Order: sequence, then structure tokens, then C-alpha cells
Amino acid sequence: MKKLYENIENIHIIGDIEQLSEVVKVMDISLQNIADSSDRLAEYLVKYSESNKGKQYQNVLNTTMLLRDELFDASIQLNDMQNQIVAYQNKVYRYEDMAQSASRPNPYLVTKRRFNADTTAVQFTRSEMQDVIDSLRNYSEMVIQYLQTIDIKRNEIAAVWRDSQYNDFSEFVDEVIRDVVKSVETYEEYIQYLDEKIKELN
Repeated sequence: MKKLYENIENIHIIGDIEQLSEVVKVMDISLQNIADSSDRLAEYLVKYSESNKGKQYQNVLNTTMLLRDELFDASIQLNDMQNQIVAYQNKVYRYEDMAQSASRPNPYLVTKRRFNADTTAVQFTRSEMQDVIDSLRNYSEMVIQYLQTIDIKRNEIAAVWRDSQYNDFSEFVDEVIRDVVKSVETYEEYIQYLDEKIKELN
């Protein structure tokens, strides 16, 4: 995402700054949850990287590792924007003698995990295939819900944020959504592939 402002006070808002800050805080939490879930998924998939050298699995793993890095960076950027907007809101409230209405920014809670599993000791049998299917499905369903929240809130912001920087912000959201949806489509293809493999084993 492009740096929104050299000075956040240049933002043009219709109405109360709180209308923007509270919505951005919800978006920030949702994106942090997606980033953390993607990191957990990557950690889970890495443990099968030695026992499953199939092209399809490696594609899923590479997709997840790339998405993990992209979402980590994106979530940092959105959290920083949220911090700027909340700080500006609190400055306005102090000026208007409304310090009691000041808000606290969301902390940044996503941490990249270090993967140290013993991948050589892990097998990829039928039960592991089903576990991977379940993990990919659960991840996909969860992140799609978070994406829907982000998209809804992005559209709510359009009603109050009235300068050209909104377009940059909206493009940033679109890019996050595209990246996640594309990854989910890769997972769905692999789920179908594993389903067929399990049927063959049965």
C-alpha cells in the first residue's frame, strides 16, 4: 500500500473522525486474524514437506508461504494506518475538550513463527490427507468470512473518506482480497485432488 499521508491531518472526512477510525480498527483486526491464520497454516503444511514431494502439494505449500509473507506485510501497513488515524482522532478530541472520548489503537499481534518441525519423521498417509483437507477447508471458510468483513467496512468508509487517498486504500484492499481468493482457489483444487486419492486408497 502506498504511504497514505506525509501528514494524516490532510485526510478529508465527512462527519466525525470516529466514523473512520472505528471502522478501520475492525478491518485491522480482521486482517491480523487472516495473517495469523495464514502463518499457522504454513506452519502446519511445512511438516509434510519431506514426506509429500508431489507437484500439487508443493504448489499448495509455495502458495501458502508467499501468501503468508504478503499478508504479514499488508497487516503491518494497515495496523500502522489504524494507529495514525486513531492518534489523529485523539488529537482532535483533545482540541475539542473531548479527551474522555479518546480511543486506543489496536496493538499489532501477528508474529511470524519459526518452523522447526522434524519433517523427516512425518508420514503422509490417508489420515494425514484427510487432516490436510480439513485444515484447508477450515482455513478457507474462516478467511472468506474475514474478507467479507473487510470488504463491507471498506465500502462503509467510502461514505466518509472523501479525498483521492481513499482510492489508494481501496486498491490495497482489492489486492489483499485477490491474493487470498486466488490462494483459496488453489486449496480447493488440491482438496479435490486429495479427495480422489483417498477414494482410490479406499
